[in-house]
Amino acid sequence: MVENQIMRNKKTILVGLACLGTIIAAPTLAEDLILFEENGGANGPRGLYDLDSDTGNITLRTTVAGSERIFSMTTDPSTGDVYAMDPAAERLYTIDVDTGVISTIGDISGISSFMADITFDSGGTLWGLDRDPPQTLYKVDLDTLTVIPQGNTTHVCAGLTWLDGTLYGFNLKGTLFEIDPNTGNDTPIGGGGGDYLIEDATAGADGMLYFTDWAGDVFRVNPSGGSKTGLVNTGNGTGCLGIIGEQPTPPTCITLSNDGLVAGQSTLWEITGATPGQNVVVVYGTQSGQTAVSGTAGFCATFGIEGVNQSRLIGNPKAATSQGYASWKKPIPSKYHGVRILTQGAGAGTCPDDCQSNLLDQVVG
Repeated sequence: MVENQIMRNKKTILVGLACLGTIIAAPTLAEDLILFEENGGANGPRGLYDLDSDTGNITLRTTVAGSERIFSMTTDPSTGDVYAMDPAAERLYTIDVDTGVISTIGDISGISSFMADITFDSGGTLWGLDRDPPQTLYKVDLDTLTVIPQGNTTHVCAGLTWLDGTLYGFNLKGTLFEIDPNTGNDTPIGGGGGDYLIEDATAGADGMLYFTDWAGDVFRVNPSGGSKTGLVNTGNGTGCLGIIGEQPTPPTCITLSNDGLVAGQSTLWEITGATPGQNVVVVYGTQSGQTAVSGTAGFCATFGIEGVNQSRLIGNPKAATSQGYASWKKPIPSKYHGVRILTQGAGAGTCPDDCQSNLLDQVVG
């Protein structure tokens, strides 16, 4: 299946750094790296940098405007969208790693102290952790931008990340812990022993964990015992922040676009790239998640939207033209101003392989 082919492709580690420097000797990784240099300096402007893990070459991927303090980044496994957290502002963003554009989602309310770490689980739920006491572990409701406390950790205050259904975190010295997501109780695994001020962590495609520290280093950690290997020494002193392991975006076979969502006006949704005569449809929802459709009305698709069903259609299925095109025009009620709307297309006749479009995640203006 197409999904399995994508899963076998080499995944990417995205590293958000406040500094950029040289690579130290390390075992060859299965991933390439992307570095975010926060402040700019002798090595180049504030931006995202590609790092070749085989040669150590660093090249500018894209500049990043603004002055946001990104302490933690995480990837939504259902959409591939990269989320970022500024704990001082209590503000959640998305980052386009190809263009460098940072977009504000909104301010999160209900945080006890200083929520510096965020991570998605495999089901698309966002989790957060306070850096300062009482070190509260949260679920984050992306619809309301409020937090749901799950409990307090005893030792873990940084580097929150999921791997294979287990929630991990670090203390500031780099010791690895397993966290009970229902209570916040943390159990030591091992590692640590150095003067590391841990900032963020992620799970890599190779089953390893990676963390950044304030001194400008990136480490790889074996989750089975906590042993670590130094990968990157930026050489520019303090300021290493977010790191993410990018999950593969669900494969697409058609393209969905629209002309924007404005309350009280009509929106045109367009699908291109379909097979001539192929039945296509657009579904919608208000919450990220995952809905798999297998054979319903001839459609097989995995949507990055929670709760998709036959009642959540932008319009009836249409047969694509000889140019592979279909469109629907629908009014947006005034009452939906400020509401988050997710839409995604699907094409019939490909089962058992999936056929879905890119996901549009928009807020009604």
